[in-house]
Amino acid sequence: MRTNIVTEAFFLLAMFVLSGMHKILTFRKTVENFNEKVWSGTGNEILMQLIISIVIIIEILAPLVILYHLSFGNLQWYAYASIISLIVFTILATIIYHPPSFTNYYKSIPFWANVSLIGGLLLLHRVASSEASV
Repeated sequence: MRTNIVTEAFFLLAMFVLSGMHKILTFRKTVENFNEKVWSGTGNEILMQLIISIVIIIEILAPLVILYHLSFGNLQWYAYASIISLIVFTILATIIYHPPSFTNYYKSIPFWANVSLIGGLLLLHRVASSEASV
């Protein structure tokens, strides 16, 4: 049964790793976009770089920890913290980059996609805790 849950979790979590790697490749542009979006371009450059660096670490490391836990049953607390960190990150990214649009359906699709992703992460949290007790 572990193989199935690891495969299913991989498909849910792969986008975070890919997004983190993309942020590494486009670090300067990502920092500039974040600064513009959140502080209208007036934020502290070092702080912006630090925040994006933390996001990259979360997006790459958290899925790996979760998959490791689901595969081997170790690192349970770290896996839970990783799932929670991805949920918090997704909520913040949704608020900042993808707020709902009630006048344009197509602009609201990323919002609802992220809401669904949060639901998937919450379900993964429940499954990971039941897997640990098996």
